[in-house]
Amino acid sequence: MTEPSATPRPPMPNAHVRAALTWIAIFPLVTIGMLALSPFTESWHPVLRSLVLTLIVVPLASYLVMPVLLRTHGRVAMARSARRAQTPSSSPGAPSGRESTTISSPAEISPDFTTRK
Repeated sequence: MTEPSATPRPPMPNAHVRAALTWIAIFPLVTIGMLALSPFTESWHPVLRSLVLTLIVVPLASYLVMPVLLRTHGRVAMARSARRAQTPSSSPGAPSGRESTTISSPAEISPDFTTRK
């Protein structure tokens, strides 16, 4: 049995982040590909131009650009979570909002209407 890695892996980004990262990868590749291929494919049918462009862009995005973007996103996410873990709360005994608090008596949750301020 193999030993688990010592460094924690960041969680997979949610669908919205993956969509944004995919767009960040695809848009420049399509733009550069269109500009680079246009002198050679000007007289071609648009479907044939799209076929050639996607034959170039999809492998570049899948095997080169997206892994780099996902690694970069993972590093940024891990750094953010490490910073959050190191940041002290506003007061030492105050809950950070993530812990649950226990109420020991009903008097703690009911307002005191006997005194006026």
